[in-house]
Amino acid sequence: MRRAAADRYGLHVRTYYRDDRVHITAAAIVVDGCAYPLYRLDEVWKSRRSLAGRRVLVGLGILATAVLVRIAATFVWWLGGLDRAVEHWLSGGPGTVAIVAVVALAAAVVGVLLVEAALSAIEDIRGHGRNLELWASIDGHPVRIFHTNDARRFGQVCRALVRARSGRLG
Repeated sequence: MRRAAADRYGLHVRTYYRDDRVHITAAAIVVDGCAYPLYRLDEVWKSRRSLAGRRVLVGLGILATAVLVRIAATFVWWLGGLDRAVEHWLSGGPGTVAIVAVVALAAAVVGVLLVEAALSAIEDIRGHGRNLELWASIDGHPVRIFHTNDARRFGQVCRALVRARSGRLG
């Protein structure tokens, strides 16, 4: 008897998704404290817009820097005669060889760090490079219900909303 009364008043409603900003139940979607009852959602659609923000520019800057460093290193090596200088240094004794080895190792570490930063920037652009929006028609008016640039989270919210709406209709 108590459970039937609780269900009638909406106290025990199935949850399809919940995080710090979004809570989707069989009755409503609540985003940042704003509730949208599912029965009022006439139509739901997704929108994606590209973000030309700071992350994209930083990622492209890092990639451009990595390419320029590679081109400059090739230019200095072949056209600057660095190969002959290295041969001269290597014939200078164990101390000179150790210094050349440390400098080469430092250059390799910097190169690896630049490549890692560039790959990380590319992954960040790929994962967070779009502004993803969830819209609904409520009483004939389009309303943006939810937006994020996290593709994984957006997919979870969309799937949960589809399950909640199909459960309500079925």
